[in-house]
Amino acid sequence: MGKSDKGFMATSAPDAGFLASAESGEIVGNWRIVNELGTGAMSAVYSAERADGLFTQSAALKLMAPGGSHRRDRFDKERQALALLDHPSIARIIDGGSDAKDRPFLVMELVDGETIDDWAEAEKPSRRAIIEQLCELCGALNHAHARMILHRDIKPSNILIDRKGRLRLVDFGISVSLEDDENEASYAAHTPAFAAPEQLEGEAETSASDIFAIGCVANFLLSGNVPERKNDGSVTISAAGIGDKDLAAILAQATHLDSNLRYQSANALRDDFQAWLDKRPVSARDGGAAYRFERFLRRNPLETALGSLALVSLIGGLVVSLVLADRARDERDQAILAKAETQWSLDRSNYFNQSTSAYADLMQRIFGESDDVERLTALLLERLEEVQAQADKDGDTAAFLSYAVGRHFLFRNDYPNSITAMEHWVQGAYGPEKFHLHGKQLLAIAYRRTGRTEEAIDLERQLERQMTGTFDENTPDHAATASNLALTTFDPADLERAQQVVVATIPGEEDPSITMFLQNQLSKLYEASGDFDRGYEAMKGVVEIIDKDELGEISGQDTGRLNLIAYELFHSEDLERAEELLAFVFRDAEIRGASSELARAQWYRAEIEWRRGDMKAAKSSFETALPLSVQFTGEEAPLTKDIRHAYAELLAGMDEFDAAGAMLDQAGDSESVRHQLASLRLMLEQEGAEAALGAMSADNPILAEKINSAEKNWRYEKLRADGLKLPDLSAR
Repeated sequence: MGKSDKGFMATSAPDAGFLASAESGEIVGNWRIVNELGTGAMSAVYSAERADGLFTQSAALKLMAPGGSHRRDRFDKERQALALLDHPSIARIIDGGSDAKDRPFLVMELVDGETIDDWAEAEKPSRRAIIEQLCELCGALNHAHARMILHRDIKPSNILIDRKGRLRLVDFGISVSLEDDENEASYAAHTPAFAAPEQLEGEAETSASDIFAIGCVANFLLSGNVPERKNDGSVTISAAGIGDKDLAAILAQATHLDSNLRYQSANALRDDFQAWLDKRPVSARDGGAAYRFERFLRRNPLETALGSLALVSLIGGLVVSLVLADRARDERDQAILAKAETQWSLDRSNYFNQSTSAYADLMQRIFGESDDVERLTALLLERLEEVQAQADKDGDTAAFLSYAVGRHFLFRNDYPNSITAMEHWVQGAYGPEKFHLHGKQLLAIAYRRTGRTEEAIDLERQLERQMTGTFDENTPDHAATASNLALTTFDPADLERAQQVVVATIPGEEDPSITMFLQNQLSKLYEASGDFDRGYEAMKGVVEIIDKDELGEISGQDTGRLNLIAYELFHSEDLERAEELLAFVFRDAEIRGASSELARAQWYRAEIEWRRGDMKAAKSSFETALPLSVQFTGEEAPLTKDIRHAYAELLAGMDEFDAAGAMLDQAGDSESVRHQLASLRLMLEQEGAEAALGAMSADNPILAEKINSAEKNWRYEKLRADGLKLPDLSAR
């Protein structure tokens, strides 16, 4: 997160006058100066302690700098303003007066804490925690506004979080009374990044000016950036940067260029923040009936999840597939007979695709936000088991619900539960025959992700044969099947065939989400063939589509970004770009909950920390990633093995050789390229290059097989760079 300006209770008003100054130990009124906390052009703030011996007390003492009567008037007004305020989120005034040198001072409650941006950077709070603090800020400002006092300089350095996690608003140094005949806007010097347009223009200010500043602070806390300022003084609120459409709408209204169109009170802004916390519709967003229904679902997931899943499955189950595009054979038969009928069919299919895609994303978000994901998961599986037990009586309903629940878990990256949901259906072959294809596609993916490779290959070969030479050839379904098969076998013939199918499918596809999927598969096929440059370019194209489609499915967006992160880590070696993309994935994890994608994100975080030399942090990230991968993919899954291999290399680099060896043993796959790379790293770190090279046999898979991923290639080249005399693969 970027840094805002700092300074405890220090006014931001620039001034050419002399600074206030006091020495440690100096007596000011009944207080003894301890040390300086912050300075500004009009005043300085010190920590102080009671000096009259009546009792022990610590406080913050603000001392006015030398200046004329106007400055003294301002200081007196600040003291008067603070005397009117009595709110738990506003630092209270304790004392005030003039010292022996006739210097005005005021004594405030000393807040033991940190600025809100430092708090956010240190604690990495969730969006929910940030909004809860902003509700407190709105409450404090509403209290001030009710007493006709504007703060006029709301910014992160004037908002503190104390040691108990409570928000405290400080520094009313340039505050003004709304009852003043002279609004003194020309005098006040605001912090430009957070100031309202009317403040920048020297025009009269209202409570809406403080509300504008809250919107800018909120944007800073949620996105890490101060909103971009336009020439007319307005700011740009990015929904992508905020990560939530409702919050983006709230901030857009709070920072509207026209002050009359902002929230008309801090309470009104707090009400919308609270509505977001409660999953109720926010007034800033006119989303219509569909939006209100979505909010209802988020508030009542247990009551509506099962019924809605079944409903959508029954409506759209027959016309959705892995890539959310159905190309039903009978519809293509109709295309031969009548162009008009074809267009009608395709339109209908697109409507179903879009509705089920949006619904799937909604379900991911509902389940991720729940405080009890395991309970909801158990509820779904229990209901599904009841329906599947009656499949002999109502096979269609059992098939549709199996697909809906299995797809939900698959898109949550919860592969074991996806298998549980779909295996009974696919093996039992009940329900519409043409619908079995969709179940086999999804089940094959789940098998592959959990290490059940042979079962995945059997299903994918069946499907590829069924589609070849039919109307399903060179469709997104066919591309998905062919590419998944190739990325399971890595057979050169399968890879070549899959590239042909995907390349033939892309030109005829108009749906951005499907194009994104196809580009993603093409990138992985290039990578598996060793063409990392083309794979990298194709994956950048995937993320370009994601960036333009803020409403796309959250799981697909996370997968695309993680795939590009892998390239940034192991091909371009751009750690900053990798970290930037990773922030989106962790943001989404707050919405959808834990998944295998979160495990992968933690692994990539570990890689970044490792390369920056923070081995302790990298080890902690690996320890977080590993159990997540085991939970959502299983012990034998490729992801779990990849994480173990990478973790073993880190442990070897930390001279924890026994632990590294144990981790390699747990990973298994001793004959794989990845295992051999990790073993060589351990031997290199423990015994040196000569011993490591001497242990290699002539038929080592590293030498005999083509390296088929950017990660493996990077680790191979790193071994060579670190002194292991391995062949130059680029010369092959």
